[in-house]
Amino acid sequence: MKDQKAAQIHLDRIEGDYFVAVACDGTRFDLPRCVLPFAQEGDYVNLTVDEQMTARMREEIKQLEDELFQ
Repeated sequence: MKDQKAAQIHLDRIEGDYFVAVACDGTRFDLPRCVLPFAQEGDYVNLTVDEQMTARMREEIKQLEDELFQ
């Protein structure tokens, strides 16, 4: 899967119901803990784009739009 689009984030700390996450470029952002309920403070998380699923869902949405706007 060398063509795979991926990124890594660090779950720096927990503040209430949010992780304070740090992207690979150093950008910090809040991520609701419910998105990764199994993750813990200090974890590194790999994010990938599922290109096959994206293409499949785009096609499904296009078909629904075509049906709606005929």
